[in-house]
Amino acid sequence: MSYRSNIFSKGNTQGVVYTPILDDYTALVGYSTMKLKSSITSPMTLKNNSGVVSDLLYGSSKSYDLTSYLSNGQTFNEFKESNNIKLTVLKDQSGNGKDISAVSAFEPLISNATDIYKTDGQPSIYFDSKRLERAALPELAIGNNFTVYSVSAVKSGSAIGVILNTSSTDTNRLVQFADLRTIKRNAFLQTASGSYASDMSQARTTPDKNVLKVFSIGGSGTSVSSWDNKSNGQQNVAIVGTYTNDILKIGSQHLNLLPLTGYVQLLIIRSGVDSDIVRNDISDRINQMFNIY
Repeated sequence: MSYRSNIFSKGNTQGVVYTPILDDYTALVGYSTMKLKSSITSPMTLKNNSGVVSDLLYGSSKSYDLTSYLSNGQTFNEFKESNNIKLTVLKDQSGNGKDISAVSAFEPLISNATDIYKTDGQPSIYFDSKRLERAALPELAIGNNFTVYSVSAVKSGSAIGVILNTSSTDTNRLVQFADLRTIKRNAFLQTASGSYASDMSQARTTPDKNVLKVFSIGGSGTSVSSWDNKSNGQQNVAIVGTYTNDILKIGSQHLNLLPLTGYVQLLIIRSGVDSDIVRNDISDRINQMFNIY
């Protein structure tokens, strides 16, 4: 495996070949508005204002815009019909077939009436109390080790938003926040035995800016560690108690947690605790994909 940190770099005119992250790394799931694996032809299924459903196609691009084609032969702009475009299915680019679907009447948006949603110049999924859900991932149950990468941006006036939620009750949940508060929240786990938080190294309080957050569950489910844009956050926070994962959600309201009002660009979950070199390489690639600096 080769480690590259110059893909998508700003001002890069040297012809560097883009290699999608999941060409070099495996994942339990991989969701994104950008191409994560070379073999992926479509990142999502969309629905327009007339109720027509069609797959968005990447073509030879790593992303999409108004000129991109859909599987029904229309361009995105033609399909849009001067209205919002809803996301119905966000496809799993890991190759494991774990697509995540929108809840009826709660579909997040890909575009407004004039253009696709973007943050820091890259395509985004806009959540305004909307959500995506799918059946549970047993790999996320306590006792397993895994690493989570997410990119999100929170709108002005929004305090908290759930990016990842694998639980159904107030004492049985694991979440990752998009957060404008000064408490620097990253990973939060609550079991019947108590609640445990692992925070970022610094507060990210600027609205509408892409933020990369990473956390790992390690020690066979006995500790949680966080990183913010490769910087060290709170690491090896001890976990006591157990939880089960009932459902995977993006952008969802969960009991006392506020729903996400903002944007999600990426969620990758990998088995095991990534080493420093792997975590830094993946983080470098994500930073440059989404203009996070």
